[in-house]
Amino acid sequence: MSSLATRILVVDDHPIFREGLKLSLDSSLKDFTWVGEAANAKTALDQIYDKRPDLVILDLILGSTSGLDVVREVKSRQIPTKILVLTQVQDPKTERELRRLEVDAILSKMAPLQSVVEAVEALRNNQPFTSPPLPNSNEEEGMNPVPALKPNLTAREVEIVRLVAAGQTQKEIAETLGCAPETVKTHKGNLLRKLGARNSAEIVAWATRTGLI
Repeated sequence: MSSLATRILVVDDHPIFREGLKLSLDSSLKDFTWVGEAANAKTALDQIYDKRPDLVILDLILGSTSGLDVVREVKSRQIPTKILVLTQVQDPKTERELRRLEVDAILSKMAPLQSVVEAVEALRNNQPFTSPPLPNSNEEEGMNPVPALKPNLTAREVEIVRLVAAGQTQKEIAETLGCAPETVKTHKGNLLRKLGARNSAEIVAWATRTGLI
């Protein structure tokens, strides 16, 4: 894969997470272009066949479809597209299957952005990337995953994150919570500062990565 103009397809069933990921990588990577996005396995495969991206950033839970089907199809047909799985799934069986299929990289959505950047850089330059075990992948099957730590968010800030993820505007959030829009604006400003986010899309991307929503 050429290190120049790397063509990337992002596949996730949450539109706001796709947008947040794109915004985050836009500020962290150079010499690449987004060739498309998809929310389910069928659309993802159609775009892979049509656009032949260099790299697919793929979630495993795609509504009623599975990202595993995308991995199996790409690998069985020996399509040269590389796959970075970026997922909340913490099932050891799934991780074993991904490694059996020799997926190019696996990361938890709880991983820091820098890890995603490092994985993309490695794959685009045909370098190996050592995927760390997914959280709790070594735990006994059936155990509940440990919730991700929140960076000192208040209960009200957590509420606001979830309402932002639901697509509510500042005014709608104020009406839902029974407070002034200025109060919501203050809470949102605190969230941006605590999370190091620049906008609502990045707040929701963080919340999705950490399993808060």
